[in-house]
Amino acid sequence: MLNNGDTKREYKVAGKSVRGLGSFHKTLKHNEFGEVDSGQFEKLVDATEGAAAFKDVPSFASGAAKLTNPQCGLASDRLTQHPAHYTMPPAPQVLSITTAAEMTELYWMALLRDVSFDQFADDPGVKSAAAEVYAKFQLAVADTDAGHLMPGIDVPDESGKLAKITPQNLFRLGLPGDEFGPMLSQFMIRDIHYGTQQIDQKQLPYAKDRNYLTEFTAWLDAQNTGRDIDGNDYSTANDGNPDNFEKDRRYIATPRDLARFVNKDALHQAYFNATLLLLSGGALWTDGNPYGDNGSLNKREAGFGVLGGPHILALVSEVATRALKVVWRSKVAGSPAAKTGGIRRTCPRAEYRCAIGQETLRAAGLGCKHRCCKAGER
Repeated sequence: MLNNGDTKREYKVAGKSVRGLGSFHKTLKHNEFGEVDSGQFEKLVDATEGAAAFKDVPSFASGAAKLTNPQCGLASDRLTQHPAHYTMPPAPQVLSITTAAEMTELYWMALLRDVSFDQFADDPGVKSAAAEVYAKFQLAVADTDAGHLMPGIDVPDESGKLAKITPQNLFRLGLPGDEFGPMLSQFMIRDIHYGTQQIDQKQLPYAKDRNYLTEFTAWLDAQNTGRDIDGNDYSTANDGNPDNFEKDRRYIATPRDLARFVNKDALHQAYFNATLLLLSGGALWTDGNPYGDNGSLNKREAGFGVLGGPHILALVSEVATRALKVVWRSKVAGSPAAKTGGIRRTCPRAEYRCAIGQETLRAAGLGCKHRCCKAGER
């Protein structure tokens, strides 16, 4: 699996060598600048390369959050190829133009997270975001980094080239047809028929205008422990304080609402729900299905366990775990023989932001009084 090499690099900051800038190292020990302990980081990297066991990777404290299934990518699968047989481009290096461009987009997402999707077309902030993101994406597509952005895969494309970013396609991936219609799919709004039960897709949203991890000490605690201010790990983060939420349930309407859904969803939830809606709505089967509307067996036979409802519902669930193994292998656990591990992941916004802020402080000889940007983290 390809690796961007960041976990092996040493960055010189104010005459000191620093490891792990922009890489994942939550729950390991960090110094007052938020820099990871190099010895503990090396043990984590060794584990990703098969040279050590993940269970032996040290943590900041006994109550630190657990590493999330780091050996997932090592699991074999009898129904498809081993995860090692698939590959992905490496994540862009932390100092690359592409990472800077992606962070520009993420910060705009944060700044616009309380703008309703139905206001995107006319909101001045959205228009400014589209212009800046387009300019940065042009540079990222032309970047020489192996993990550079690719039109039609990472960003919207037009005839194989980067499409102009507008309020209509801002924050969209560029998959075929996703530039049309509203940002929020009807599959996220309609009631879902789940057998004899009905699922109302309203959720209890996070309250608007609230910021998280805006103080350096809170961010450093999260890095050291992997837990929020109430001591909750990722699965229950933010749940402890009722002030984090609005009072009433409603449909998803803003980027913050959508982030809340992704933060807590069952892995395959969105497309499983979409499949249930298509089945209950009588959507036509793809041509070539012998049990489909125009299929050769349609007059006397109906699909069920094969090429029918239960089959496709199982497939959209099974593809999630198989894709997860491939992604996890790329992200965390590499090949012991080829030494291709190393926590290959795109730099998280909080770590990128504070890597820049804290290295500036160290270079200036200042103490840890950095008040992080109030763009708002989970």
